[in-house]
Amino acid sequence: MSHLPKDIKPVTCKEAPPIESASAELDMTDLIKSIAKVSLSATTKEDNILFQPHDILTTLILSASVPGGFSQITACSSSLPPREIVGNVLQAYLQRLQPARPFVSRPALLAHMDNAYSDAQDSAYSVFLIGTIVATTVVSVSLASSSSALQLYYFSVQQLAVALGGKASDHLRELEAVVALACFAKYIVVDAHAITSISQPLLPDFWHLTGLGIRIAVDRGLHHFTGTIREKELFNAASALEVEAARQFHLPIGLPEGTGLD
Repeated sequence: MSHLPKDIKPVTCKEAPPIESASAELDMTDLIKSIAKVSLSATTKEDNILFQPHDILTTLILSASVPGGFSQITACSSSLPPREIVGNVLQAYLQRLQPARPFVSRPALLAHMDNAYSDAQDSAYSVFLIGTIVATTVVSVSLASSSSALQLYYFSVQQLAVALGGKASDHLRELEAVVALACFAKYIVVDAHAITSISQPLLPDFWHLTGLGIRIAVDRGLHHFTGTIREKELFNAASALEVEAARQFHLPIGLPEGTGLD
């Protein structure tokens, strides 16, 4: 799968206003309503992508993202929401969520947004990252919006499957993807099945995603804290999520001996 099918190609929308770091709180209620109106251009499960992972790590990531498999999904979004709305949601993300877990920097986020709404052949990963962060922001504010967020999340994971099917020069891409997925899982798994009537196998596996994240981070040697700022932030995010999952499920922390938070 080397390119995006036409039916899920990101829409091209007018330029959004720059994302500002204003201190004023955004009206998240209006944003959530906007997402609900535009992100539910749904497809039936027959239209979903059938992907074939190319390696074990990809298989593990996608299996933890949607444990029940895409054949069980009845509907998902067919594109990102319009850029103007996404820009507003990302502003809320930068204000509310990113400071606590800055695994992706503001400049990198803006670059991914530009790429996601371009006609570039290699935009699948950017579409995944932007879509997942938007879904995470929405559900973190209102769990009642879980259905909308899940449909956008499913679409985003499909884009990740496309991206992981090709080669990438970024050796941290898989770890960044798992951290983004785990952040979404952290918010959606808490009572989401009771609110949305979504069965557990169609929700991301928070425990397995965090385990994958810390394992990838340690395998990359990030626990030595000798790398770049981005590497340190990714390790800290993976570590913090792993600790949160261990506490939530009353299981032992999986950090190898001698590692810890910065």
